Amino acid sequence: MTNIVRGFVFLFVLIIAAPALADEPLTCPAHDADRGKKHDLDHVSIFDGDPDDQADLAPDEGKWNLTDYRRDDRELFLVCYYKKGGGPKTFLIPRDAGLCKLKGKNVICD
Repeated sequence: MTNIVRGFVFLFVLIIAAPALADEPLTCPAHDADRGKKHDLDHVSIFDGDPDDQADLAPDEGKWNLTDYRRDDRELFLVCYYKKGGGPKTFLIPRDAGLCKLKGKNVICD
């Protein structure tokens, strides 16, 4: 299969799968596997902009109202931290997500 055909197949699968993926809320995986070792989720953070800028947002009564932080030029990120050397994993929070809620150590953004 040529690279062009592979590209078209990838785009077709992405177009078909995108609506199903968009309906799923964003959350951290409960575990991070690293070289056969399983690391449990320790805690989560939501950042205004690049996590390297360290603009960690504090939840208000266990939730983040994302519309309070949305600006045209900045993205919001969910960072999942894992115990004993796992992670972290960083996810871009979709622009259509309006609220993130703590659920135990995890978070659900939709």
